[in-house]
Amino acid sequence: MKAQWTILFTCLSLMSQAQNKGFVLIGRIVGDSSSQKATLFQRDIFRADTVPISNSQFTFIGKVHHPYIASVGTDKASQGRGVWLSNDTIRASFKIDQGYLQPIDVSGPPETIDYLTNINQINAYNTSTLSRAQKNQQVADLISQYVTSHPASSYSFFLLSMNSRTLGASLSRDLLAKLSPALQESEDAQDLKKKLLNEEATTLDKTLNGFSLPDTNGVLQRILPSGKPYTLLAFWASWCAPCRIHNRRDLVKLYQRLDHNQVELISISLDDNRAAWVSAIAKDGLTWPQRSDLNYLSGPIAKQLALYSVPQFILVDGLNKVLATNLDSAIQLIDKK
Repeated sequence: MKAQWTILFTCLSLMSQAQNKGFVLIGRIVGDSSSQKATLFQRDIFRADTVPISNSQFTFIGKVHHPYIASVGTDKASQGRGVWLSNDTIRASFKIDQGYLQPIDVSGPPETIDYLTNINQINAYNTSTLSRAQKNQQVADLISQYVTSHPASSYSFFLLSMNSRTLGASLSRDLLAKLSPALQESEDAQDLKKKLLNEEATTLDKTLNGFSLPDTNGVLQRILPSGKPYTLLAFWASWCAPCRIHNRRDLVKLYQRLDHNQVELISISLDDNRAAWVSAIAKDGLTWPQRSDLNYLSGPIAKQLALYSVPQFILVDGLNKVLATNLDSAIQLIDKK
């Protein structure tokens, strides 16, 4: 009996410490008794922690540097929409839906509850029979109301940042200005301002100015207009690991199957070191046109498009009108042509 009380007090002490210094996430899976392990993925720091599941329940104890999304998966289900995780005690019920572990109910701090409420509402809008414009307006109204009502909330900033393209650069800037001074002055807010400038410069249906860039021999070559019905611009750099993955995994295969009479693929590097750029081209097996002014973000094209990070992809038509601003959407449009 004494041993049992010792264990009980130890567990209570551990949970009390976590509540004071970190988080306790207590989860319960409804309608599933076969899962053996649960894994918590903290998306902002790319960390994963695994604990055993007992009687369909599990507990994570830890600490976050700042509130953010954490998703949960099991050995039987992939991670779903997750929960808004802060250094508080949070209880959540989950169910497996089409192979994903989705939250169905939460209790804890207001932001955690608001996250689940809002994401469910946004998903309802997006799966409704409304037109795309009506869906976007519904989402914009929800976010505008929430941000205006919660100017000091880190979740408000997250909601704004993740939906800035739906909101548009102008509304996003207006809402950013309504946040608390502390949030507006944060490093993440400065990055968002750069992102908004980029989204405004590359918004769908916008016509880009024609431009030219040097090839690997330093000879100036015209980029836009390319003379083809469609041009896919792939912005990258030799030092960018995700870019190199896109090169080898996606772009090499895409180039091999393109109709080169219809689509021009051009990679534009933000390198400032010619040797590193040329070496990466050879290592990744890039056989299509490669261009760079070797000026990183200070070149005229980087400034025109307000580039602030790579990789980035822009698909334009023969009149330089922007059709897509991510690789998946660009490939879908190309495949339909």
